[in-house]
Amino acid sequence: MFDRALEGIPHQPSSISIEEFRDRQERVLSRLSHSDFLIIASPKEKTRSNDVHYPFRTQSDLLYLCGWKDPESVLTCHHDGDNWITTLFVQPKNTLMEIWEGRRLGLEGAKKLFAIDESYSIDDLEDILNLYDIDVRILGEEYRNKEFTGKDICQKKSIELFFNQRDHRFSTSGLRKSCAWVNRDGDWKMTAEG
Repeated sequence: MFDRALEGIPHQPSSISIEEFRDRQERVLSRLSHSDFLIIASPKEKTRSNDVHYPFRTQSDLLYLCGWKDPESVLTCHHDGDNWITTLFVQPKNTLMEIWEGRRLGLEGAKKLFAIDESYSIDDLEDILNLYDIDVRILGEEYRNKEFTGKDICQKKSIELFFNQRDHRFSTSGLRKSCAWVNRDGDWKMTAEG
């Protein structure tokens, strides 16, 4: 009965492979200095009322580099002298919260199923970041007069803040364009921009 209607619906695209995410990471990280420390954070969920949340969408760069979609998570990339190390800080498994909000992959699931080298609890982020000498933080212009996660740490450690708009060299949009693959007439190829 519905066969004819279903003929017009395209097949679901295949999921992005771990190898593709690793290729994306390699293209982005190859443009950084070995002394750079990349931090990409997803936002927290926004509460609509009481315990009802607005629909969540993670930060685009986080999704592009490793495919992680959950809130309150952070991807860091640093060079250890030999290789780039990708680390994902995620919400740990919590049976009580999972009853209400759905399953969490936790640390083990993140490391096993995603293109990362290490995974830690988001609760450990501040302690681990304090091990590194970070002197600059880049934020979107919309955070200039707002509170944001880690503002007190930046002030305490004299970390210089840059507030950027999407129209200059600190924007990740240009970086993603220069490293992205585009589909033209069914052929996938790397863009020549950048």
